[in-house]
Amino acid sequence: MIQFHNATDTDDKIININDVTRDNRAEHYFCIGCGKEMSAVLGEKREHHFRHKEDTCSWESYLHQLGKKLIKQRFETSTEFIVQYYGQSTCQKWEECKLRKSCGQLKCQSKLLFSVDLKNNYDTCEEEAGYKGFRADLKLTHSEYPEREPIFLEIFVTHECKPDKIESGIKIIEIKIDSEIDVLRPIIENEGSMVESKPYTPYNVKTIPPIRFYNFERNVRPEYPLNRFYLYRDGNGLLRGCCEQNKITCQNVETEHNDLSLFEVAILEKSVPNKQQYGLYSLGLALAIKKGFKIKNCFFCNRFRSCVLIKTTNQINPQTGKPGVIRVPNHKISKDLDRTKIASSCPNYQTDNYLCSRIISSFNPDTYWEWL
Repeated sequence: MIQFHNATDTDDKIININDVTRDNRAEHYFCIGCGKEMSAVLGEKREHHFRHKEDTCSWESYLHQLGKKLIKQRFETSTEFIVQYYGQSTCQKWEECKLRKSCGQLKCQSKLLFSVDLKNNYDTCEEEAGYKGFRADLKLTHSEYPEREPIFLEIFVTHECKPDKIESGIKIIEIKIDSEIDVLRPIIENEGSMVESKPYTPYNVKTIPPIRFYNFERNVRPEYPLNRFYLYRDGNGLLRGCCEQNKITCQNVETEHNDLSLFEVAILEKSVPNKQQYGLYSLGLALAIKKGFKIKNCFFCNRFRSCVLIKTTNQINPQTGKPGVIRVPNHKISKDLDRTKIASSCPNYQTDNYLCSRIISSFNPDTYWEWL
């Protein structure tokens, strides 16, 4: 015998039989499906349930109404409303991508589980509301952005969504309900359910899952942020390097360039090992030098370790009456020193080509792009 475990009270609030006690059992309860009055059965031997005082109604109608009310209640009382469905990460540049061989951990061609909080884009849930000539069991909209495309939540007990509603392009989440417990389950698409990327026919007819997502975007183009080094000439005509973080992606690295650039190197941040001695700045300068750019920087001079700079002090030399000077090894001075400016006027500057080669060889060439 079918037992009803939920009913509504005089305020149309859903009441579960577990919340009914002998003290409030005499209150008025009504069937969620047909609206007729019910009584609470709290016997000692049988499972507690609600029973129609007169003829019972359709179990299917009860489940359908219960599904609408509980899901609506969940949406309105929860801070988040998470739904999850499967999609495909697809990149048209995959075959020729430099990162494909070197960064196998990137999921550029794989199935993905998308997790979406519908409360981020919708704040209103209406029963039996219409849109584009179709009526939804529940329609999600946003009160401040009425022009935003809604989402339909459809409760499927015996009647599935008709093809014309699915093919309308409206985003639809159809939830199959066979029991009261089904109403409470998370709204997650079964793994392996999606067999095609077509938005309105994503399922194999033989394997239609209990929770279905229609007209949701399932194909995603992966975009990984890249760090970029660019070489430019400053106002004094000196060649300098600069690094930018996450300014470009693997999708636009070959087309989006800095307006000042004479030469660029872009790399995926995770491609640089944590214990790597050299970073993107060093790699960029080394590659630029190998390309023939006449770059001068103390770090790239083969006399850097033996170089000594003359620095003035705050102490006055009593013999000359001028500030004193000291000799300081170049490599021990703060990195804030403008070594490009110093090297540009140094008559003893000699490029350390061995250092350039060592820096370049420490990087996998399949992990970075060059643009000249």
